[in-house]
Amino acid sequence: MALSDREQQLFDQLEKQLSDDDPRLAAALAPAAAPTVSTRRIVLGILIDVAGFILVFIGVMLSGLAASISVGVFGFAVMVVGLYVALSAAEPRPSGSQWLLD
Repeated sequence: MALSDREQQLFDQLEKQLSDDDPRLAAALAPAAAPTVSTRRIVLGILIDVAGFILVFIGVMLSGLAASISVGVFGFAVMVVGLYVALSAAEPRPSGSQWLLD
């Protein structure tokens, strides 16, 4: 439900008064910045995934059972790390809530 013009005006006035009275509280209540997408992290994650896939392929091609299983499992773990790196977002800059940690 949308606010009426009068309600929106009162809300803006309260928000301005809060930021004037207590800027630290107003900064803490401000919405946090959205995480950004990093092309560098995506490319790095893809490269790590390719390396993990190559390790899994090498594990399949090895003749010894213990060696092939261990190389394959390690390759799969590398692929999972690559996916995590590619899909994780870059950390947003700290907002005004940093004063809570002081």
